[in-house]
Amino acid sequence: MQTRNTNSQIRPGQFLSYTCGIIVAAVVVGILILTFYLTSSAFAAQMLKTKSVAQLAEIIGELETGQRPNRGPMQDRVLGAILLLGEGKNELSERINSIAIAGNISDTEYETAAQIAIKKLGPATHDRLKAMLASEDPKAFFNAVICIRLLGADAQMFVPQLIEMLESGDARIVRYGVFALQDMGPSATPAVEALDSVISALDFNAQIMACKTVVGIGRAAAPMVANLVEIYEKGIPSARSWAGIALGAIGPVAGFDTAQLLGSRITAFNHVEKTRALQGLALMGDEAESQQQIIETAMLDPKGRVRPQAAYAYYRVTGETQRPVQTLVEMLTKRDYRGEALTHLGKMGTDAQSAIPQLIELLKHENVAIRESAVLTLGNMGAAAAHEILAIQQLASDPDPLLRQAVQEAVDAIQKDLASKK
Repeated sequence: MQTRNTNSQIRPGQFLSYTCGIIVAAVVVGILILTFYLTSSAFAAQMLKTKSVAQLAEIIGELETGQRPNRGPMQDRVLGAILLLGEGKNELSERINSIAIAGNISDTEYETAAQIAIKKLGPATHDRLKAMLASEDPKAFFNAVICIRLLGADAQMFVPQLIEMLESGDARIVRYGVFALQDMGPSATPAVEALDSVISALDFNAQIMACKTVVGIGRAAAPMVANLVEIYEKGIPSARSWAGIALGAIGPVAGFDTAQLLGSRITAFNHVEKTRALQGLALMGDEAESQQQIIETAMLDPKGRVRPQAAYAYYRVTGETQRPVQTLVEMLTKRDYRGEALTHLGKMGTDAQSAIPQLIELLKHENVAIRESAVLTLGNMGAAAAHEILAIQQLASDPDPLLRQAVQEAVDAIQKDLASKK
């Protein structure tokens, strides 16, 4: 019996057909890969880097039309353009003016990107901003004011000019001066006397900005206590509550029980006033010990809307970490309180390290703002979050430019803290 030969032979035609099929498949796969890359965030980011300052400015200029892209590729493109303006020293005027456009948008993402960009440019902008601040061109002047505010504590060299603005007697110029000072922290201390002379005459929005300046200055703003007390007792609610926070930042003063006054507002009907009273008590720290019980009640109230702020205030006043962290971790599970809880855990830094497992879970959250906050909170924990660097770095290729920036900042902060402990 003959045995069938099982070793089939490929005919030349079949071989050619197979080869063509393989080539076609490879081409199709290559096209798909190329298409994916060309539509990816990585390619979009790379393309932005090839654009000139004028082209980046044109992208950002779209914000002046009132068109603000929602989250997604279009917003990523604008945010990426803003951040790139901070990575060079040529064409400074165009960079500064475009950053000012973004910094004047009432949207946290654009303002944050603008702040990062202007701080990256750093001292290279100082002479230009001084000239713009002294300019008779209203637009140049306004853009300088915005950028100085964005620089915050890095804008100390502009304080003498801002004091002149406060002493100008021109209500509009005074208001711009207060606006520029509000995020400067202790660097604004030389302006205390000038601020005290104008605060009572300001409109309530400008009074709020002045109070924010005082919060940053702290105890050195004690000469302003009398005017702040008057605003606290007679001002409209929003200015009054900010005056309370400012008084908390200054701390106890003779003849005025700041802690008791703030504590009495925790039972107010308006939860905004409650929150701001708790902010003031947190700033007082252990000097607000007399209000410990009322703060604790607010922290433990299961229906309380101010629990995150109360938890942080309790931590600051008592030094206890366990219950405040437990409360904030609980708030992480609630959509309406998650962002605020992350903010306070970040302020607690290493003292909140028991929350690290929950923060790692939030790195996978669908909301990019939550992922960004979780990353920055981990960064604030320094060396305590060293084992989480790999988890944080997994977000380094996220489409959102601000999240990528947060990853870099967090990893740098952790590594810096690690190095300091060696």
